[in-house]
Amino acid sequence: MRPSAATSSTALHGGAVLGLIFLCQVHFDPPPPKPDRARLITPLVTPLRWVRSAGGGAKERLPASRGRLPPRASTRVFMPPTVHTVTDHPLLPVPQAIRIEDNAPAPDIVSSLIGNPFGVDGPPSGGPGGPGGIGAGGCCGVGNQDGSHVGGTAPRARISTAPVLLYKVEPEYSDEARQAKVQGVVVIMAEVDASGRLRKIMIVQPLGLGLDEKAAAAAERWRFRPAIADGRPVASSVTIEVSFRLL
Repeated sequence: MRPSAATSSTALHGGAVLGLIFLCQVHFDPPPPKPDRARLITPLVTPLRWVRSAGGGAKERLPASRGRLPPRASTRVFMPPTVHTVTDHPLLPVPQAIRIEDNAPAPDIVSSLIGNPFGVDGPPSGGPGGPGGIGAGGCCGVGNQDGSHVGGTAPRARISTAPVLLYKVEPEYSDEARQAKVQGVVVIMAEVDASGRLRKIMIVQPLGLGLDEKAAAAAERWRFRPAIADGRPVASSVTIEVSFRLL
């Protein structure tokens, strides 16, 4: 039984359509992956150093213990700072004191013990320096240098306004990371200087395959409104998370 003309025509047209589909397959290349938006984390306060170097100690093995400073000396220091009580029942009690400049804020340490505000938590110790004072320096102040004042690292003035991101460049995927389909987060720590530029960029959580370099290169081009302390722009540290995700 011979097939009808209509059946033959349908079969021929169907074969032609299938052949065209087979020969003209269209390949859709996926678009290059784009990183998610980078995220600015809570700024950190960068410490300042006291201008005047000073120090002391009590010739002890342990480092100076942490504690509050003695009262500010009004005139002359008769009894230099000390962690330990010299005598329980002195014939002529003389309170210990410390020299601090009038324009220098004293570190605010809530403690019942006298010590070095920049010292370590542990057993009471006057530190290996001395003779006299507290710390690892000479006589007769508090700190690890020489002098009768206070030396060390003090907290920065309170920052009233945190840095604000004004301009951002999104990082690109590296070819190696795209081929390996690597995804994740690069964490950067850096300093926003008083002009609003990122300095001292450091990768604290890497991803590798060129993504760390891409994230750092993009961050170098970011611009900020710097942090404000005491009414003026100051440097402050920030942590940045840069996420890389394949679409």
